[in-house]
Amino acid sequence: MTLKYTNVEGAIQTLYLGPASETDNGMLSKADYAELQKLRSALDGIVSVKEYIDNKVNNLGTSIEYGNIQNNRRPLHLKNSKGDILSTVWTEVETYLANSMTKLANANDVIDAEKVGVSLEEGDKIIILTLNNGDKHFIKLQDLIVAQSFKNSKTILFSDNNGIISADLKLSDNKILYVTENGLAANIQIKRDNGYINIYGQSMTETHLLGRFKSP
Repeated sequence: MTLKYTNVEGAIQTLYLGPASETDNGMLSKADYAELQKLRSALDGIVSVKEYIDNKVNNLGTSIEYGNIQNNRRPLHLKNSKGDILSTVWTEVETYLANSMTKLANANDVIDAEKVGVSLEEGDKIIILTLNNGDKHFIKLQDLIVAQSFKNSKTILFSDNNGIISADLKLSDNKILYVTENGLAANIQIKRDNGYINIYGQSMTETHLLGRFKSP
């Protein structure tokens, strides 16, 4: 709908009382119509508001995850909600013992050990140390055993019973010195008997009699 009127200067003016269009501001003021045109220009580049928001959200990092170790370095990935990697930071890997096992070496162990400079034979009893970066270290148990021999002395006697080493004290005369459950002990006893003074060692028996003297 249009409304025409004559202004004070006698000119005929036309007012459009309908909605705004691409070419006419309608019932909007010229200032509001200009703002509306700006908003339309801004929205023309957006096909779908939902698609626009999804694209923006997909560029937001939602998680930080470690990747697989490569050349002793581990990647730290920043990922979006879809799992896409947005950026990566490489970090040095700190090595530590992740696993150890004792076994008899097989053919594969012999080959793997040779790669790191360790000579094995099938059937060798070995320890495999595995680090967190995947490196393996092979230890042959025979190399950890050092052959030892013991030489008896004048006072100590060594014995071996199925790998258990024992040491015993050698006593040439056990009248005074003797071995108890608590260790080495010594004993001297004196007794007056029928005009004699008897000196005993471990016990007051003839077996441990050390001497007999006439009492004054």
